[in-house]
Amino acid sequence: MPSLLRQTIGGLAKTASFTAAKSVVDAATFLALVWILQIADPWGNLLFALAFLELAHQLSSFGGGRYLTQRRDLSDAAVATVTTAELSASSLWAIAWWFGSPALLAVCGWGHLGEVARWFAPWLVTERLGQPARALLEREMRFGRSNAALFAGTLTLSSVSLLLAALGFGVWALVLGRVAQSAVTTVAMWLAARRLPTLGWSRAEARPYFDFGVRLFLADLLLLYYRNVPQLVIGVVLRSPAIVGIYGVAARLPDYLRQIQDLTATVFYPAFTRARDAGQLRQGFELAVKYSAAVALLPLCLVLILGPGVAGNLLPADYAGGIAVLQVFTALAVLRIITNHWYFAYISRGETRGLPQIAAINAVGVTAGALIGIQWGITGVAAGVAVPSTFTILLALRVLLPRVVQVSYLPPLRIPLAAAIATLAAGLALLTAGLDQSRAPVFWLLALGLSVVYVTVGLALDAPALRQLAA
Repeated sequence: MPSLLRQTIGGLAKTASFTAAKSVVDAATFLALVWILQIADPWGNLLFALAFLELAHQLSSFGGGRYLTQRRDLSDAAVATVTTAELSASSLWAIAWWFGSPALLAVCGWGHLGEVARWFAPWLVTERLGQPARALLEREMRFGRSNAALFAGTLTLSSVSLLLAALGFGVWALVLGRVAQSAVTTVAMWLAARRLPTLGWSRAEARPYFDFGVRLFLADLLLLYYRNVPQLVIGVVLRSPAIVGIYGVAARLPDYLRQIQDLTATVFYPAFTRARDAGQLRQGFELAVKYSAAVALLPLCLVLILGPGVAGNLLPADYAGGIAVLQVFTALAVLRIITNHWYFAYISRGETRGLPQIAAINAVGVTAGALIGIQWGITGVAAGVAVPSTFTILLALRVLLPRVVQVSYLPPLRIPLAAAIATLAAGLALLTAGLDQSRAPVFWLLALGLSVVYVTVGLALDAPALRQLAA
């Protein structure tokens, strides 16, 4: 029987390979669609509709996937109960979305989206139906299978969206691509789990499921709310698809970093649930922090140093006004990647106390920040989101994390921070020399050179620890 550390490293290896492939395909598709569509209006329309749609999706989740993952003894009745509850709720919300979304969008001044947005209704069902199968795979640490299913969905999104966009379907390319992605991922997940979704209801299983899930439901709903409320504020106040699109593209590019966090969390969370005691949990937690920071800090360094070059070489000219938003959200994404393991360590011990309160503080803060910040445009909104989000993260680390494990962040962050400081210093020195990063060859050479500096410094400092892990 392999050790927990060996299983975790093996899972990370599989997850990293699929994450790299998925992220490359996903990011390439995203940038290709930006260039094919050129104007920001289709993205603004999609993202404004998604801000409501994702909230409807979350209303059908009672923490079923995480409940199945952390259960010590899992019965078929528990799987059937979770599947039935969340599939029923998602079906009801799909019906409500089909009939109610046109009126909802019209009230917000986006009535032109009604007939397009309602076709997201199937997504609400298929997206929720795949979650129990994913939880079963990750519970058994079969990360290769679960990530292969996710990758199949990404390939579907890429092919459908690019084809329809090239044929001139505009926002329809973005909508139908996501619906197709969700359907393929769900089928692939259940095939990978080698079982069919089964329906059933057990009162004995439902009670602990809802006891565990109700706080997660409230917390996740509020967390999703704060992610989407800035787009709703911008859309309702300014009513401009182009502005929402510029903001949304700049804010969502760092999501490719968050994908790394999401997918590695599928490994860390089951590993945390299997930790025998606080000492083993602390060891895993510090490794997660260290290597999450090592992955995340390089993109942050590049975005901070090469922001103007990103506008000139990766995005159409209309998106130049969103570079400050991109930099703010990249910094926030990196902070979350480094710190957010507190959440998975916390719920891995069966703890959910305090999560709704923390999420509520964040939701109120972000709403106020977005409403205040919009007076200074989309950069003001980004800052208004970042400040309360940072405060909430620090509050959770101070109040909730110590309930399950005592950790210090500084030791595991020492080497990644040293590599980041060296990279930033090298970048500032090169820019001081007068290099014009708006020219593509200079931009790409700078990006390559700074990446080499970061990786070289990091590997040199961390070589002993890496040899020990590989042993």
